[in-house]
Amino acid sequence: MTKLFEEEKTLQFLLGLNDEIYANIQTQIVAQEPLPSLDKIFNMVSQEENHRSLMIGREETNERTTVFAVKVIGKNPQSIERLTCWHYG
Repeated sequence: MTKLFEEEKTLQFLLGLNDEIYANIQTQIVAQEPLPSLDKIFNMVSQEENHRSLMIGREETNERTTVFAVKVIGKNPQSIERLTCWHYG
């Protein structure tokens, strides 16, 4: 009876997660036999959330660094004057 109660709590926790964000981890957890403990599932979801936060931060960093990219237009890049920073020279 206790095992059924724990499984019910676990499934309720998984169903409460946002499907758009946690669909992959939900599928992985439900596919495990036997179903992991609620503590282990919570840790898995926390790790997934940390991973997503890092990836979002990395994407934002990449967006900021692409602002400084320079595209050379023309057939002969050597004929273009050397580019210098207006602020630092």
